[in-house]
Amino acid sequence: MKPVLTILMFFVWSYTTLASDTTIVFRQVDYSDLFELAKKENKGVMLYFHFDGCGACVTMEKTAFKDKNVFDYCNSNFINFEINTRKGKGIEVNKLYNVQLHPTFLFFDNKGNELHKMVGVFSPEEFYRQAYNALLSNKNLTNYKRLYNIGNRQPDFLFDYVYMLRNANELDSTVVNQYLDVTNDNEYKLEKNIKLIYEFSIQSLSKFYFLILLSINFIMASWIIVWLVSVWNSKSLLNLR
Repeated sequence: MKPVLTILMFFVWSYTTLASDTTIVFRQVDYSDLFELAKKENKGVMLYFHFDGCGACVTMEKTAFKDKNVFDYCNSNFINFEINTRKGKGIEVNKLYNVQLHPTFLFFDNKGNELHKMVGVFSPEEFYRQAYNALLSNKNLTNYKRLYNIGNRQPDFLFDYVYMLRNANELDSTVVNQYLDVTNDNEYKLEKNIKLIYEFSIQSLSKFYFLILLSINFIMASWIIVWLVSVWNSKSLLNLR
C-alpha cells in the first residue's frame, strides 16, 4: 500500500511542479481551509470567479495566466483558488461574494481582509501590475477607498482612483467629476485628461468637458467659415466670367 501511496504523491507533486512552470496554479482544497493554508504558507489569497463557457475567462486563461511574470508572482505570493459560480461547490461559495460579472479577481490577506479587486480582461502586463499592487498597503483598492473616505481629493490621487474603480467595475460619475473639478483648466488638453474625458465623461456636464467641446466646435466652425468663403469666392469668379 505504501509504494502505491508514494507513487500517487509523486504524480501529484510532479503535476503541480510542472503546472507552476507554465500557468497560475489553483489549489485543489476546500474553501473552508483556504485562509488557514494561506497563514501556514505566509501568502495572500487570490480568488478567481468564472464559469464554463465564459469567453472572457478563457481569454485570461490563455494569455495573462500563462505569462511568466504573472504566474511566477501569483504562485509565489498567493494561494490561488478558482470558483465556478454556476457549478458544484462554487455556487455556495459565491453566495458569500455575490459576484455577477466574470472574470472577477478578489485579493485578500491571509486573515481574510479584502485588499484589491479586478473585473474583466487585462493584458499580462496590467494583470501583473495589479496583482503586485494588491499586496502593497499604499497601492491597493482598499487603501484608496480609505483615503478617499477620509477626504483625499488631490488630483493625482483622484486620477488613479478613477482607474482603480473602473478596473473593479465600481466607477460612477461622482469621482470622475471630482477629479475634473479640481484639475487646473490649463491642463485639460493633456493627453491623459483628454483620454479620461472621452472614456468616462462624454455625457458629463463638467466645465472640463465643455472646454474641450468648445475648442472642437471652434475649430469646426473655423473650417466651415473657410469653406463658405472659398465657395463664395468661386461663385463670384464665375459670375465675373
